[in-house]
Amino acid sequence: FERAMDAVLAMESKFDAVTTYFEDAVALAARIATALGLENNPVLACDQARNKRITRQVMRECGLPVPKFYQVLSESDLEPACEHVQFPAILKPVFGAASMGVNKVYSKEETVAAYKKIFATLNVEDDAIWAQGTEMVLEEFYDGDEFDIDMLLFEGEVVYAKVSDNWACWEPWFQEIGTNCPSLYHEEKQRELVKLAADSTVALGFKYGAFHVELKYTSRGPRMIEVNARMGGVSVYDCSKLAWGVDLVEEHMMSVLKIPIRPLIPEKPLGFFAETAINAPYSGTMLSETWLDALKKDARVVFVHYFKKKGEKVQGPEDGVPDWIGEIRVFGTESGFEMCELIRTFMRDMKDVPIEPAVPRNKREWFFPDHMHPFVPEK
Repeated sequence: FERAMDAVLAMESKFDAVTTYFEDAVALAARIATALGLENNPVLACDQARNKRITRQVMRECGLPVPKFYQVLSESDLEPACEHVQFPAILKPVFGAASMGVNKVYSKEETVAAYKKIFATLNVEDDAIWAQGTEMVLEEFYDGDEFDIDMLLFEGEVVYAKVSDNWACWEPWFQEIGTNCPSLYHEEKQRELVKLAADSTVALGFKYGAFHVELKYTSRGPRMIEVNARMGGVSVYDCSKLAWGVDLVEEHMMSVLKIPIRPLIPEKPLGFFAETAINAPYSGTMLSETWLDALKKDARVVFVHYFKKKGEKVQGPEDGVPDWIGEIRVFGTESGFEMCELIRTFMRDMKDVPIEPAVPRNKREWFFPDHMHPFVPEK
């Protein structure tokens, strides 16, 4: 913070707002804005959202539903944590992002093993996000389907909130597989999800800007996973822009500048968006960096991206969290179900995995789970 303030003051300029779209810098931006005397989202709100355990505490104090959870500061906390939370459970760093270090565990033995494995990766030199701390939390596992709510706030009022469906993740790490927008879930359940997302975000103390809230609709109703005090990453911008015509970057910037926002939201979606992030099914070496190019011939394919280049090493599930190696985004005006089915067809027809396996016996087909919403009828 001190170095950042020195740099800001050295510019000898007047600032109207300080903001960021980068997870690691949310709390820093709030501190700089406060030091400059600018009205912004409170530092306390940003700190509470960054620490997943404290988020749970605040929600509980506000009467909102939370899972059973237990703070883990060292290995000695694991036994009481397991006794309190029970199984299955989720062990994760409280300062992580994008499923970093998340593990599903079924026993005390698995919890201890997961803790040791996670702790070994919390290296500041590898990722500056761990400079905030190595605290973890063990919490109750939620059943049900997962969703994202992308929201805009102005002066504490929700002026935009839309639901996206998250496809089944690759457990036990909860590595993301795909999403579609608008949501294909029951409309009444969507309203319940939006209400909890809004109540949780406001309870934390937020007032301005874009937020990406992750939730599940469980057998007990909607439950919040986390509030991200910034616009969602990867395809979230395109998702809102294409499906609803709402530019989250522009709206966020106007909001933090205190320019009133009230985005014009069409009564019906402009179209239907779907995306998949393709995970490496096994460890090895990339053989190609054009293996998705043929899909571009389909007019509904709006974007393909390669996370790994030819010759790069990739990690599969036998060695840890699988790497993303490619991404496909599609958009059409037919229906959301058709866009989801289009991506499923792409994955089924793509027989060759462009990876030379590090261990031949580990070679397998693509991992593309389609056993949950939106690929099966809603329960």
